[in-house]
Amino acid sequence: MSNCIYHIDDYKPLAEDKFFFDANIWLSIYGPIGYYADWRVRKYSNFLTILQLKNCYIYTNTIIISEFVNRFARMEFEQRRIQLDLEYDEFKRFREMEDFKEVASEIAANIRKIIRSSNLCNHEISDDELFDLADIYEKGGFDINDLMFEEICKQTDSILVTHDGDFKNSEIKVVTANNNMLRDN
Repeated sequence: MSNCIYHIDDYKPLAEDKFFFDANIWLSIYGPIGYYADWRVRKYSNFLTILQLKNCYIYTNTIIISEFVNRFARMEFEQRRIQLDLEYDEFKRFREMEDFKEVASEIAANIRKIIRSSNLCNHEISDDELFDLADIYEKGGFDINDLMFEEICKQTDSILVTHDGDFKNSEIKVVTANNNMLRDN
């Protein structure tokens, strides 16, 4: 598959299309209120609704859920840290505080929404494929999870929905609202 990046407003999904949502998309849709600009929330939420109405397959996996949970909790920590008189390196202390129970409850509710909105795709990557990904990672400039997500999309013939500019030169089909990814394509 060659590099194909589509703007979310221009992509017309077909019922047989399969999509793999990146953690940043789930954060835009179900993340902490006020963190992302409203236009991203609207764009990605509307796209999710369109896909659901067309009965398209939407995939996620445990790595995506883990990224969502960890980033959501960190975002909440960053927003509350000063008010709670915590230092930058006291995230673990935050998780032990009473204030975190509310955050954890909100995260858990949103995990359930993601699970109801998607299909679990914990696709196995072989040892040989992991060796290949390690070789690519070793060259620098890559996130190992992004490399795995790209491989999963290739193997499942899924379209990645992401706002992550790291996928600008990817070898998979991408749908995004990130205009910077569309330049020079």
